[in-house]
Amino acid sequence: MQMDIWTLNGVEYITVQDFAKVCQVQRQTIYRWIYLGMPAARSQAGSFLVPYKEALEWVVDYRR
Repeated sequence: MQMDIWTLNGVEYITVQDFAKVCQVQRQTIYRWIYLGMPAARSQAGSFLVPYKEALEWVVDYRR
């Protein structure tokens, strides 16, 4: 699977769609997780970017 990854200030970010593929869930689930507190940032265009490693850790804790 190919993902676009952006590195900003040493943090790797991916799109909500790519993170959903990694987690094998729907995009709507990722948006719900963001609402529940999963780390995410807004791009200048207004879409969410997910800090890959931080978000994976959050998901692991959330699914326990």
